[in-house]
Amino acid sequence: NGRLYERRQRSEVAYPEGLYLSTVHVQSRVNSDSIGAMDLRTVRGVAFDLDGTLAESKTQMDADMAHRVLRLASRMPVAVISGASWKQFETQMLSAFPHDADFRNMYLFSTSASTCYVRAGEVWEKKYEFRLTESERKHILTALHEALIETGLDTPTHRVWGERIEDRGSQITFSGLGQLAPPEEK
Repeated sequence: NGRLYERRQRSEVAYPEGLYLSTVHVQSRVNSDSIGAMDLRTVRGVAFDLDGTLAESKTQMDADMAHRVLRLASRMPVAVISGASWKQFETQMLSAFPHDADFRNMYLFSTSASTCYVRAGEVWEKKYEFRLTESERKHILTALHEALIETGLDTPTHRVWGERIEDRGSQITFSGLGQLAPPEEK
């Protein structure tokens, strides 16, 4: 606990006006003192993935990480982006913060950024949501079911934890072991 993740691969894209988009892929944890070596004066904001970065997959973010995220958000905008549903954000991330946390600099993007939430007073306000149409839903589900049959994955030969296909409104998610599979089984 209390550690940040080690960089495995980093790529940067330069944009006009000195803005950079950095992508960091994570592999393992390292000593949390490494954050002190970073020069944050040139960083205008940061973005994190939720699962596997701020918290283990489908588990609550620990208190130390919650403290570090809030401390960073007191200095600059922080975005958390995940394929997870909003309900998963509430369970996995928001429940780890103190009730009186200052979220003014936080932007939460659920379902692969198809939905954005910002804090408005005491509640999280949905700023946008790009939902699938009924036609898109049917097309995706049909293609997914056909692919499962074609590959022989339509009938699991192993234990499954929860639903394997979840309609999150703005994305259809397939989890071979089920939505509730423990991290060690994934």
